[in-house]
Amino acid sequence: MKTEVIAPKTTSFLERIFREIGRRIKRIAWGWSDDTVSKLSKMIVVKKYSKEKWEQYWKQKLGIEVT
Repeated sequence: MKTEVIAPKTTSFLERIFREIGRRIKRIAWGWSDDTVSKLSKMIVVKKYSKEKWEQYWKQKLGIEVT
């Protein structure tokens, strides 16, 4: 019997965030210091879940003015 319902791998928003961070940290930041990994984790969360803030930060950092 096929229901065509696909269950998500995780059920809560926080579980998805931590799974994504863990996946990226394991690939990118192997052997890095805890401080650097914390900063990278914050960047991942902002980029993935607050795209407006991410774009605003880089526009300010690069000196791009929107008129």
